[in-house]
Amino acid sequence: MDFNTILQVQVQGYPSRMKSYLVGREEDRYLILKIPSVVGNPEEIFAKDKELTVRYVHQGSVFGFRTSIMLTVIDSFNVVFVNSPKKI
Repeated sequence: MDFNTILQVQVQGYPSRMKSYLVGREEDRYLILKIPSVVGNPEEIFAKDKELTVRYVHQGSVFGFRTSIMLTVIDSFNVVFVNSPKKI
């Protein structure tokens, strides 16, 4: 997955899918995703340990994986750190 890849993110307990994109990563440790605009409190929606389903398109094929939130940084950066997927 390349930087700025457009992602479709579905957060456990949130009713709709959201558009996001990849802004960083540390190989085999975590991915950093931009937090999209949401209705509600982003700190609650993107709370630590919540599960996410992430989907994206690469060279015409759709991929997806499940992961969980490690850390959310709202104040200045509006990003969420998620565990690197074990399997895509």
